[in-house]
Amino acid sequence: MFKVSFKENSKKVEIFNNNKTIVTLTGKMLLPKFMECHLPDSIQDWVYKHHSVGVHEAYEVSGYYWVIQVKGASLCAEGDTFYNVTGERIAESRAKIRLYKFICTLCHKLNIFYQSILFGYDIDIYDDIDDADCLMHDYLKYENLLDKERHHLNELLQKTIP
Repeated sequence: MFKVSFKENSKKVEIFNNNKTIVTLTGKMLLPKFMECHLPDSIQDWVYKHHSVGVHEAYEVSGYYWVIQVKGASLCAEGDTFYNVTGERIAESRAKIRLYKFICTLCHKLNIFYQSILFGYDIDIYDDIDDADCLMHDYLKYENLLDKERHHLNELLQKTIP
């Protein structure tokens, strides 16, 4: 259901003063048809006013989509040797973590909203999630990606510590 795709020119790397690296990732997320018609106001406000993820909507022949932009940064400590590849990897990992947290939270909010409409209260449905194309499946997928990326960032940071 929710898939962020990164095409060419989707990653921008900026290096400042040989000690700070900022990576900006710009992805495109094709949205399901139900989100074209109605996105609850509270969730819509949260999406478009999110403090660390930039979102704007666009249309093309394939449908309605969001352009999502996230930034991650790394800063070399004073006295350490600056390695631009390591800085870029750390900054990119932090950007991906922001993206995955955003999508997890979005799926969770939508899940709660639609379940309350359907059932009158919030419930968790985990039966046959592996094969289902549903919000909970997307939530679990991005939660798994988030855990893997946090582990990757931790490994990168451990390598930079002498």
